[in-house]
Amino acid sequence: MKRLIGATLFFVFLSSILGCSPAPTDIAATNTQSSVNYSLEDVLIAHAVDMGELTGLRTNSDFLSILGSHDSIIALAQNFSIAATKLPIQAQLFIVEDMERNDMNSQINELTYQSLGETAMGCSNLLLHTTQICLPVTLSENTLVCLKYNEECSIFVLYVPVEDRVTSVYTYAVFNDVANNFLNNFQSTISLNANEIEDSCASAEGAEYSHDKESTIPSSQYYERLALKAISAVSPSNIQDDIPDHLRVYVDHLSLVFTQNPSCTSVYRVTDYAKRLIEKECHFDKFADSSLRQMAITEFIALTPMRMAQILGQELVTTNSIFQAATQSINLGGISTNQTDPVLVVLNYPNGDVCMVCIYGNDYGLLQATFACLPELPQNWNDINPNAPELERID
Repeated sequence: MKRLIGATLFFVFLSSILGCSPAPTDIAATNTQSSVNYSLEDVLIAHAVDMGELTGLRTNSDFLSILGSHDSIIALAQNFSIAATKLPIQAQLFIVEDMERNDMNSQINELTYQSLGETAMGCSNLLLHTTQICLPVTLSENTLVCLKYNEECSIFVLYVPVEDRVTSVYTYAVFNDVANNFLNNFQSTISLNANEIEDSCASAEGAEYSHDKESTIPSSQYYERLALKAISAVSPSNIQDDIPDHLRVYVDHLSLVFTQNPSCTSVYRVTDYAKRLIEKECHFDKFADSSLRQMAITEFIALTPMRMAQILGQELVTTNSIFQAATQSINLGGISTNQTDPVLVVLNYPNGDVCMVCIYGNDYGLLQATFACLPELPQNWNDINPNAPELERID
């Protein structure tokens, strides 16, 4: 299993369970809207179908090529393209209160590798994507929605309550053999056929998942607080012991970042000029679908901290993927009405270590963050730093 850690966690970031099966229960929820015709189950099914459609959209071969995928993985990913245009033929809901994202990742990766091999595992992880939404009703238990599209394609969508109605959403592309083996550990609370899925989607058509924008006036101190809050969600104590020795050195050293206060902080706004440059240089402008184009730009910016790690070596990429896997779900709040562009926060520590955090808004009006801890900034960071038109210093 050790030999899989590097590849597995790297793929999980791009984009890195076994236990008692819960008895069937009703999903507990508090409706926060009046005069609505949908249930929590309708909302979860409808939103999961949206996440399935997004997964299908991500199978675009040009999009995957830009992410650096191998041809074999790109070809295998086409098994999931059906989700972009078709409704699933079956949907099941499971209460999985003891299951966290790390458990899902580990179990799906292990089952996929054992039954289908490393290429299939890489494909499944490459298509994994995460977001946060603000449900119109309050979810009280971790809930898994399993969508089956045909004999080759299943989509798993895990909903994890975070705070109030804010909910983390993890979407997995799962091959059916793996899906069947995984679901043997659980008993569904609800199972719907194609017609019933369509009815649920129609019932939840008016549901809103967006967070209200906040009136905060952004400043360097504001973004520093957000960055520190984001990395405070990392739990180094949750990192497994079976890490190879050559990675343990990095993990032990950089874990100190999560217990120290930075000595100084720099904050940069990613400008519209930078977005246009990314779109042109990465050829995102050839995507006919505007949502795919915008998603590609956002993800490219969000991966900036990890690209800094990659410049310094694969060991740092894998180490930061391990930290990412040990991060708990956290609510960073809504996007400010005064600042909607992505921001890079560079936290410098007394011993020379650096943590770069990218804070950006998602499609649901919520702030999200990616990060990478580094022993130093790459030298070429100076080439794009203080006065470049791509970045604007925030004081």
